[in-house]
Amino acid sequence: MNIGFVLIPYQQYSGVGEYSRNLFQHLVEIDKKNNYIIFLPTDAGEDAFAFFGRERCVITKIHSSPSILRYPQTILFDDTIEKHRPRIDVLHCFSFPIPRFTGKVMLTVHDFKENDLPELFNPLKNGLRMSIVSRSLRRADHIISVSDFTINRLVYHYPFCDGKVSRVYHGFSNKSLCDGITPSRPHQRPYIMTVGHIVPHKNHKNLILAFNKLLDRHDFEHDLVIIGKNYSSPQFFDSIRSLCTKPERVIFTGAIDDYQLQAYYKHTDLFVFPSLYEGFGIPLLEVSFHRVPFVVSNIEVFLELLDFPDAQFNPHDPDGMAAIIYKHLTNPSLRHETLVWAEKRFHDFTWTNTAMETLKMYKELLRS
Repeated sequence: MNIGFVLIPYQQYSGVGEYSRNLFQHLVEIDKKNNYIIFLPTDAGEDAFAFFGRERCVITKIHSSPSILRYPQTILFDDTIEKHRPRIDVLHCFSFPIPRFTGKVMLTVHDFKENDLPELFNPLKNGLRMSIVSRSLRRADHIISVSDFTINRLVYHYPFCDGKVSRVYHGFSNKSLCDGITPSRPHQRPYIMTVGHIVPHKNHKNLILAFNKLLDRHDFEHDLVIIGKNYSSPQFFDSIRSLCTKPERVIFTGAIDDYQLQAYYKHTDLFVFPSLYEGFGIPLLEVSFHRVPFVVSNIEVFLELLDFPDAQFNPHDPDGMAAIIYKHLTNPSLRHETLVWAEKRFHDFTWTNTAMETLKMYKELLRS
């Protein structure tokens, strides 16, 4: 079987990018019978060739950005995948739109925030995207969703998808870059941290407002480290930074590599996940692996993944967020209870399991 991965746009440091790279890596570890061909945009760099293997990579005529050009290139003009020989048996797409191809198509969906939170997006661009999404969902022969929450939102917005979608949870690799060594402390003062690109639904605004309230306490010694690249306008980023009453206590790292991220996890006292919306939440697996105590918002997908009310807060309430952060920082037994619970809950969330379930779906789709 020849399985094609469509990685357009190529996203190395996003949730979709992490998902597709880890899925590929573990599929080729467990599957020695089938061939994997990676279709990339024109702007894919040497890092992609190094990771996937140059012999597996095929460069299309499609550019990653801007999306307004990528959409027609993918749908109308590029026939690289359709003409590829040997013929692709199953084409796995990780983003919209699905390219020109007349064979079996698998599509992974992560969330529907543009449908659920339209006020956060440009109406014109979002309208175009909705038409592309609807077309792609109709074209897909089967759909993989990363959570039951995302299945519910998918079927709510696109009822015709009911019956052709399955849930396969994300995995996490237990291969630490820091095995055998202790990474140096990346920030000298005590700190709490969060991971997420600077976009509105990650809710950095209310996290900083909650942190300001913690700074009002005379005994609060922790800094706040925010890890993630700014994917919003400079004005939005400036508006977030301007909320800090003590800017020197809030550190924006920007994008960092995996080794740096693990160093931050290694030395933090608490992880805070304040999101207003997520399709899954990979950092939950990361903090569980690194045995980092955590508190999270009580959004629907986290209620699906977690059944631990003492570690959850209303993301719209900075006062409540501040209170639960302080409670966990000052209560060692509660922090330990969180770690024990997370270890049991996420024990089977491995990329090997994700790859095995996905491979099974490839075979079923080809037989259908």
